[in-house]
Amino acid sequence: MKKITKTAEEAKRDELVIATRNAKDKVEYCVRVINRRQKAMAMLPQESAEYKMFAGDVTEDKWVLVSALRSYDRVREELAEHCRAYHLAGNTFLSGYELLEILAEKA
Repeated sequence: MKKITKTAEEAKRDELVIATRNAKDKVEYCVRVINRRQKAMAMLPQESAEYKMFAGDVTEDKWVLVSALRSYDRVREELAEHCRAYHLAGNTFLSGYELLEILAEKA
């Protein structure tokens, strides 16, 4: 029986794929948190202190989402460059903008 091993390029690609998936999961989590807080805000009167607290949290969460999107795009681009350079498959992730559109559509 022959032992099949991955090349260094394939191992690096696999690491980048895992990092991209983790970054994608972070974006999805941020979108869920924002949606949940916005739904809670909709139940409160706008003049209440609780509404203002939620509004501040949503604003912070949106900046966290922007950071997560930038991180996702950075890792995804690194994966794309690596796959192009070594002629490897595995670059099938959507751009951050497309991912956000799909997640917004689900909500």
